[in-house]
Amino acid sequence: MKKYINYDFYKEEIPIQDVCELLGLEQESHNKYHSPLHTDVHASLTIDTNENSKYYNKWRDWSFQEGGTVIDLVLATKFGITPTEYWKNPEKYRDQHIKCIEFLNQYYPGGIVYYNEGDNKVLNENNPPIIPKEILKAIGEKYNPLTDYHLTTDSYSDRAEILLDKFQKYEKNLLMYANRVLGDFPELDIKAQRIIVKKTMKQYNIIHEYTEKVQDFYFKAMEIEYENIDFVKEEQDLFKENSISIKENDFELEDMVRIGFGGVVCVEAGGPTPGMGCAGRGIITALEKLKEKGAYEVYQPDVVLYDVLGDVVCGGFTMPMRKGYADQVFIITSGENMAIHAGANIAMAVENFKNRGYASLGGIILNKREVPREEEKVRELAEDFHTQIIGRLDRSELVMEAEEAGKVLLEYAPDSQMAEEYRKLADQILAVCGEERPC
Repeated sequence: MKKYINYDFYKEEIPIQDVCELLGLEQESHNKYHSPLHTDVHASLTIDTNENSKYYNKWRDWSFQEGGTVIDLVLATKFGITPTEYWKNPEKYRDQHIKCIEFLNQYYPGGIVYYNEGDNKVLNENNPPIIPKEILKAIGEKYNPLTDYHLTTDSYSDRAEILLDKFQKYEKNLLMYANRVLGDFPELDIKAQRIIVKKTMKQYNIIHEYTEKVQDFYFKAMEIEYENIDFVKEEQDLFKENSISIKENDFELEDMVRIGFGGVVCVEAGGPTPGMGCAGRGIITALEKLKEKGAYEVYQPDVVLYDVLGDVVCGGFTMPMRKGYADQVFIITSGENMAIHAGANIAMAVENFKNRGYASLGGIILNKREVPREEEKVRELAEDFHTQIIGRLDRSELVMEAEEAGKVLLEYAPDSQMAEEYRKLADQILAVCGEERPC
């Protein structure tokens, strides 16, 4: 068994303030400690924690004019050997120096790699990535399986594959985390939403850096161990197919589409992360992807309905008609004042677009909420914009019952009066669009 030591890891990756604590150095104030080299009345040892400084993660004893890395600090504290003494004769203090490394490795594993003679080629050509302990802890590992020979299998590629799988699962959970939190707490304001998204993506980027390092090591180790480039290429292609990505959209049409009751083709467009964009962008992206994947040629729909929010500010409802995907706009409203106000804004926007060849206003659908003067107010709205109420839907508990059952109303209660109202509305919409009811 041989041992490879990555000295840069111990010099650069281990926070010097943590080492001061591990060594039990007495702290007098921020970044000032009593020196282990002599009896200090006042703290004469300082550490540099400024990442932009050329002396970052180093220490200095101003009384003795000594200083160095975390390894030098352990050497001075445990053995009383100054950096000057060590560098005058490194061979003399080699054993003490190795013991310092082993001491640090107890708390920050990752810089020592054990290997057999048969693994020499892998390590010589492809040193395993050093992974900080906080990253290992995040993915559920105490030690880096690439640097501890006894943990898993003898094959470096096998160990790398296991580790890579853990990184990918953690990445996937991170990508789902923000949406899950935001979905559970819709009352969060925009500022809080942005903070959640920002912190989640920051953590993702940190983890992804090491994911890529492990991935590179994995494929290089395979090339050395198997000595079969074609086999490795096949594995790489398979890996890419099954890996997640935040940049690419590798999916098939079937992944977007679900067939619902009565053969209705259903697509959930989704949208941006709450507080991070407008609905219009998500809608048009979905429409473009459907066109790109040939959805209209494959399914050949008789009628296409786009159910979008009446967002005049972001223009979500205008996206299908502006891009030529829609012929008619139907406004669904109740007689509530805010609903009437939103409906008027949408009608006004459609009116403003009429000279551009976009979709026209097909009419208003009254979705009753049983408020005073409901019919009258919606009729006035229709008259103001020279259109008509093309359909009326009564308020019914059956709609909510069907929703709870996970069914559309025509499936849940096909013989109900409410179902008949939906059928009548469908006929009225088709009449406005100049279409006949499909057989």
